[in-house]
Amino acid sequence: MKRFRFIVSLLFITFLSANAFPDTKSIEELESECSGKNGKSCRELGNKYIFTKSKDHEKAIKYYREACSLNDADACRMLWIWHSQGKFHKISLNRAMAGQYRIKAERAASKTSDMDTAEASIQLGFDYMNGSAGLAKNKSKALRFFKYGMEYIQGQCSSGDSSSCKRAEYLLSSSSMSEFRSKISPEKEKSLTGGDPTADQKVFIKFLDAYVKSTSGNGGDTTAMIQEKQNRFMKAYSNKKISFRKLYLKNVDGGAASYIAGTNHCSYKATFYVPLKEGNPGTSDSRTRYKAPTVILEGICKKEALKYRKGQMYPVKGKLQSYFIYPPDQKEQDYIKKYFQFGGAVLNLKK
Repeated sequence: MKRFRFIVSLLFITFLSANAFPDTKSIEELESECSGKNGKSCRELGNKYIFTKSKDHEKAIKYYREACSLNDADACRMLWIWHSQGKFHKISLNRAMAGQYRIKAERAASKTSDMDTAEASIQLGFDYMNGSAGLAKNKSKALRFFKYGMEYIQGQCSSGDSSSCKRAEYLLSSSSMSEFRSKISPEKEKSLTGGDPTADQKVFIKFLDAYVKSTSGNGGDTTAMIQEKQNRFMKAYSNKKISFRKLYLKNVDGGAASYIAGTNHCSYKATFYVPLKEGNPGTSDSRTRYKAPTVILEGICKKEALKYRKGQMYPVKGKLQSYFIYPPDQKEQDYIKKYFQFGGAVLNLKK
């Protein structure tokens, strides 16, 4: 278990190295900034000496310690983890030293003034909520560090930073954040995630509500009974007109008829997905459990199809031919309405 937690810690810092700290500055530039008492630059130097061709763990530890001395919460947190586990390079198990770095990490995280510190604070919250990194579970501390980090991210989101809104949305979807979510008002939660559902999101949510109302049972339904309810629902909604204002185009497929020269066969179909927020395409990645729902529009004529451009937004309207919704339980329904990410949802429309 300890080895597993250590691997998770390294994976987390690898993620930070690859994403939060883009490799844009040279070692020389970072050394100059670190000498000027820039804690973030010292930590990024440490990252470079762990994850790049310039690998040197001695230097990495040196710069992490320098960063921690300059109140970099993330550097202090990693030093605390390494000393509490004694698994990284020549750092031996030293719980007293680990405790000192933990205190430094918590002090630095409580003074959130940038996104890096906010992320470190939230990670501390996860550590306490899940009892990871050698800590005993402590919900009150977890909620405190969640608050430190999320308040900063909320401020950035409110200032118009869409990436902060998206980050807040992702963090709040974590099961470890459920208790934190329960303690904030709906208005506060909306401000953390960027506001109310868009008009196109509401189309899907309305469809979901109708589906759940029509197909829900008492828990004792047989497969045949469930199928019968779904058939009745489809009969009621078959050929129902559904319209979306702006969907992101994923791809266009012309089928076999598209290869016949000089014809305008209307056999094309386009796959779209509903953006998470205005101007934020979200994801249609099938590898993630929760993702933006998909709309497939069939019966598109060649001349119109050739005007489509992948990644652009288009109005979409058509008659419902079929659908797929991963059956949500009550908890998932609440999740969908708050964060607009589905376990699986597809509407097939025809022009």
